Amino acid sequence: MTDDSTSSPNLNANAAAEAGTRRRPRWYAVTALAVAGMVGVGGYALGAQNNSSAPSQPSAAPGDVAGGPAPVARGNSDAPAITPQGGAESMQSSMVPGFFGHRTFKASGLSDTESTALGFTFDSSAVTPATIEALAAALGVTGALEQQDGMWFVGPRDQSAPYFGVFLYSGLDFTYANPANSPWICPPADPAVEPGGTPEGGTEIEGCVSATPPPSEEAAIESVRDFLVTLGRDPVEFEFTSFVYEGASHREVQAWVLADGQRTEYSITVSVAGSGIASAYGPLAELVSLGEYSVVSEQEAFERLTDSRFGAHQTSWPADDPASTEVITWTPPTAPPTTPGEGTAVAWPVTDVEITGARLILQGQYQDDGTVRIVPAYEFTASDGGTWSVIAVADEGLDFSSQS
Repeated sequence: MTDDSTSSPNLNANAAAEAGTRRRPRWYAVTALAVAGMVGVGGYALGAQNNSSAPSQPSAAPGDVAGGPAPVARGNSDAPAITPQGGAESMQSSMVPGFFGHRTFKASGLSDTESTALGFTFDSSAVTPATIEALAAALGVTGALEQQDGMWFVGPRDQSAPYFGVFLYSGLDFTYANPANSPWICPPADPAVEPGGTPEGGTEIEGCVSATPPPSEEAAIESVRDFLVTLGRDPVEFEFTSFVYEGASHREVQAWVLADGQRTEYSITVSVAGSGIASAYGPLAELVSLGEYSVVSEQEAFERLTDSRFGAHQTSWPADDPASTEVITWTPPTAPPTTPGEGTAVAWPVTDVEITGARLILQGQYQDDGTVRIVPAYEFTASDGGTWSVIAVADEGLDFSSQS
């Protein structure tokens, strides 16, 4: 990946590596096809924000723990790390099941100091049908406002013309598309041209990729700032990063939502082509404060890693872990498996995880009523570079009653 980023306001230094040109992952084409199929039914796949505590969502937006390319990494990667201060070693001997086996945790020197921290939610009540109509008109989307399948929308849902839709849950995620600027829409096929051939007097056709280069980072972010203003948002409430997939004719810009100056896992993601904005998705509602929550200490949060009530989960994997980069290809068997003998041990691999640091982040917790609470959580860093997360809100701030 080469870095073609330029200095721009609200583009943090840690994002420099994200702001350059990215090579498409090997799974990109397959994922693109899957997403394309889902967009036709309203675009939720594009509009949802990636969150490990939310219902299964694609996003994806690329991103590390604060958001970026790793699909499951959540939190705020720009917060300062809290390193252990020394002290007795702690060991959690119970095993935590995960995608790739079972684990034990150990740590030393974690703080036992409790604290408080702000929580947030999206103010969905501030967005009304009249708001949707006004925003659609401002974006050049024409048509009558309709409600169907849990969303308001204006324009054709197949996005054959400008389209603006808003889903009626959590952050009121919106999706916008302007096919006139889309680098993915192919011109009508010419039956006289054989696959791989050239139209008469023309140039070679390579799939359906525009030859127009993507805009510069500075120009793309400026376009997104203007877009946010059109949505009625203040660009100072966001932090900007961008990247370009290798060979792409558009630039992806992510406007990360800030909560009290802290970058959250939520972003408005915009695809900017040379001719203008092709598509965008993200939360339309603004954040409002839920006040302060009591927060457990690092040590108590560490002990929660092995308590299933608190939903601890791995949020990123080491760079050399196959789970983080490798696409697993299924190889069809050529013979049946060997039958185990009597008394054969059950494979139960256990990995020892040594925690070396902790920091407080904000993390979304989706609720049954369709809202989301963006509340304090701890992110633990392991010696292998992987990260783990667990909610930091003290017991008195959690409703443990079962949901019927």
